Amino acid sequence: MLNSTKKAIILAIFTLFSAPVLAADAPKKSDERFERADVNHDGKLSKEEFSASAQERADKRFKELDANADSVVTKEELQAARKARKAKNLDVKKAEAPKIPQ
Repeated sequence: MLNSTKKAIILAIFTLFSAPVLAADAPKKSDERFERADVNHDGKLSKEEFSASAQERADKRFKELDANADSVVTKEELQAARKARKAKNLDVKKAEAPKIPQ
């Protein structure tokens, strides 16, 4: 049986070595967003392309926040969305965490 100190050390080592792997996905996502925003495929984002992409993301996020689809976001909807997002992030972290033997 591992004591709590050993568990903490194993978790710290896992976190140290997995962080670069998880961070490696960030440039890929950024590249994918850039490609979607670059509608004329010239390898550059014009102000119009950038603005359109930002507006699309804002519209999508607003729709997610507006739980009752009444075209306004209340404090309650915002708080509920934050709570749901936090819970989802915790669930993902738990699923990715290594199983430590007891």
